[in-house]
Amino acid sequence: MQSSGLFVLPLALVLTLPFPWVYAFYQNLTALDDGEAQDVRSLIKEGLLQAGLWPKQNHFLLAILFAFGLVVLLNWSILCLVLPGLVKTIFGFELIFSRSVFSLLIVRSSRSCSA
Repeated sequence: MQSSGLFVLPLALVLTLPFPWVYAFYQNLTALDDGEAQDVRSLIKEGLLQAGLWPKQNHFLLAILFAFGLVVLLNWSILCLVLPGLVKTIFGFELIFSRSVFSLLIVRSSRSCSA
């Protein structure tokens, strides 16, 4: 059942509202499957029941994890923007990235155009 989550979770994320319940359902499927022979229908039924419990805490925890992810993304972005200036200051190397901050955002092709 976990392999269907590869397609269902992004779809639920696009629809936004059902994502916490779908995410909780797949987490419960993983936790409830103990490896013994169990009916798939009863496993799905128990996973759906567990996913419906405590929706407020589920949404709150996912919001906290999302905010944490944004903070980590911001920290890495700041590091990538500041690091070329630090290299220039400490070691004296002039890099293309230390000349302009926007050069980190520009993708240049290494192919040369020959007519």
